[in-house]
Amino acid sequence: MMRVLLFLGLVALSLAIKKRYDGDHVLSVYPTDEYTVHYMHDLYNREYLYMDLWTEPRAVFSPIVFRVTADRYVEITRQLDEAGIAYDIRVNDIQTLIDEEEAILSAKDYSQIVPEDFDAYWPFDTLMSWTEDISANRCGGRCAITSIGTSYEGRNIRLIKIGTQTNTTKRAVFIDCGIHAREWIAPATCTYFIWRLTQDYGSVAEVTRLVDTYDFFIQPVVNPDGYEYTRDVERLWRKTRSDYNDALGCIGTDGNRNYGSYWGSDEGGASDEPCSDTYHGPSEFSEVESQRQRDFILPIKDRFIAFWTVHSFGQYMLWPWGSVFDVPPNEAELDQVGQAIVDAIFNVHGRVYTQGQSAVVLYGTQGSSQDWAYAWEGNPGGSGAGIEYSYTPELRDTGTWGFELPPDQILPVGQEMWAGLQAMIREIESIGLPP
Repeated sequence: MMRVLLFLGLVALSLAIKKRYDGDHVLSVYPTDEYTVHYMHDLYNREYLYMDLWTEPRAVFSPIVFRVTADRYVEITRQLDEAGIAYDIRVNDIQTLIDEEEAILSAKDYSQIVPEDFDAYWPFDTLMSWTEDISANRCGGRCAITSIGTSYEGRNIRLIKIGTQTNTTKRAVFIDCGIHAREWIAPATCTYFIWRLTQDYGSVAEVTRLVDTYDFFIQPVVNPDGYEYTRDVERLWRKTRSDYNDALGCIGTDGNRNYGSYWGSDEGGASDEPCSDTYHGPSEFSEVESQRQRDFILPIKDRFIAFWTVHSFGQYMLWPWGSVFDVPPNEAELDQVGQAIVDAIFNVHGRVYTQGQSAVVLYGTQGSSQDWAYAWEGNPGGSGAGIEYSYTPELRDTGTWGFELPPDQILPVGQEMWAGLQAMIREIESIGLPP
């Protein structure tokens, strides 16, 4: 019995110990020729190097940012040197950034949180309690919280609807955040949207018009299990926490490769290896998190004029397709609206965002929620929701901080994306709402 108790105690202790990244570097390569792009692809595919790509090799003159573990740093830099590829060290020791972030988090008294507090990244339960408080006490009857199911580990997946005079034909906008666990700035941005839509109603004419005209469905955290895991155990975890009894013990699926649009295709951009950060899962919509979102959207899909799935980082505004290089039927309109969004973002704090087709501007993303939301009934890559304006905002920054974006960036990011969101709706209105 004593041995059993000791074993259980050691297991509990191991689960409580946070993974550390001491000595891990963040490097960047700026490719000026196709050779460098292809070499970096090959280098990443050497699995023994354990490279964690933060931005993928995609094109000449597009920076490639990646994390290198301490025990692989010498070997990777040796191979880069031998190949004649120059690199910069963005971060010497990523654990120092995580420690700084942790100091801010631990100093925060979440029991004293106020709605307009946008200077820290919140735990999932605190974030949802705040959302419920907004809905119940600060929304004037214009909000409703909906549970769309539970996550793999049993957490309640909720979204908030904000709108007046709701009916079955009122047009709507869907926004989700936090499908990738380590992208903490995304859920923080969703909470900023909720704040502005609820607190500016009645005092800001444009917000009042928008809430009266449209319903806004906002899902602050698509992947709550992964989000909490990044807070408690492994800060740079990306995937869900589902377990399919992989022989090597690898768990989790990349939620943004699990949707039914070109899922598992041979176009690249997703992996069939369970240990990969871009593992697409054993089947399309294998993850309960993607299933729940699908099942909520499809019955009311004709109401939506636009879909946003918010990510970080890189400062992009992406639109379909990410799965293939095919030109989308409404390419001109997607481009026009995308440009209006990034222009509005720039006008707030001077941040430059690049907009364009995802597969061209960034990289391939087979099975993404963006493409599934856009895909029409009978699309060759799989039927989706048929929402004509589907975008993936990739938030700040361009790699200086990456996923460790300091909390003092939450407010300016929220402000610029809020401007972009409003600009998107106005531009769609100027073109004409989708039928």
